[in-house]
Amino acid sequence: MATPATGDADGAAAASPPPDRILETLAARGRRRHPDSNTVAVLAPEECDRVPMCERGVTLVFLQRMVVELTRLNRHDADAGQFLNGMHTTSSATDWQEFDRARDEYCGKACTLHTGTSFVEACVEAGLTRDPDTGEPYFGRMDTFVSYTWRGEGITLANLVAAVEATLVADPGVADPAAAACFVDVFVCAQHRGVRPGSGTCPNATDVGKFEEVIDACARLVLYATPITQPKALSRVWCLFELMSAMKRDRPVLIALSAKDRAELRRLLLEDFDRLVAMFTTIKSENAEATVAADRDMIFGWIERDLGAAGFRELDQMVAGGMRGWLAATAKALVEAEEEG
Repeated sequence: MATPATGDADGAAAASPPPDRILETLAARGRRRHPDSNTVAVLAPEECDRVPMCERGVTLVFLQRMVVELTRLNRHDADAGQFLNGMHTTSSATDWQEFDRARDEYCGKACTLHTGTSFVEACVEAGLTRDPDTGEPYFGRMDTFVSYTWRGEGITLANLVAAVEATLVADPGVADPAAAACFVDVFVCAQHRGVRPGSGTCPNATDVGKFEEVIDACARLVLYATPITQPKALSRVWCLFELMSAMKRDRPVLIALSAKDRAELRRLLLEDFDRLVAMFTTIKSENAEATVAADRDMIFGWIERDLGAAGFRELDQMVAGGMRGWLAATAKALVEAEEEG
């Protein structure tokens, strides 16, 4: 992995946070190195000096460490939008406007004000690349794409991490879950948008533009389908496009569920299977939503580019077919478990 230079004058400052405290370490570095603005980041380096996108995959060890830190800071219920823009934010439509380090110095964007890069790259720059207790790596080459929504009922980073971990551990196609390196956008994509004068490019737009490169690199896609009775991910245009892209490449799609959703899924499989099938197979992609209208227009253009004029209907059928296959396999496994029990 390409790594920016680590270590600077502030690295030896007294009273630095312990090495197991990523958020506190990055917040302290940011205050020392970029004290001039609580909202505008330094300009990110050009691409040749950044960690390559596909090398920024986050491991379960890293994700678990982040959950521990969020809990320590009394933000166990933080969703991805709050992690990124601040605990005071409540809507993806406005949270980017409400970001302010003075209001939350431990949110993801506050922790990267001094680098202008992704959260992963800020960690690498600070030398925070391995678990201090076990030595296990935090980052690696991406092989797992995690598709999820930032906000919604029961959608917290802690719940997402638990669901992804349970899914990777349970799937026989994942040889070593601990070695899996995930694309989780709030960690691997730059979130600041200052235009670099050398290339005239925005690091956030550049990272988003590497989507197909990431999908090509990944061996699987994990879809966080919560709540199970009406998965919010299936109403979001980004998630549907991610599903389509994985299916077109014949990548397996793993469905990640919370413990609560797994219990409800079992009940529905046993008591109301037809309703379950209808929920997962009546997708209307042309009605899918996006927080940013320009994103919706852009992705709709990609869908038509990849699937033709009837792209939405074909996408609906593609997603429904994949969900039917998953439901059939899940029902079969449940029946077998009941018989063995």
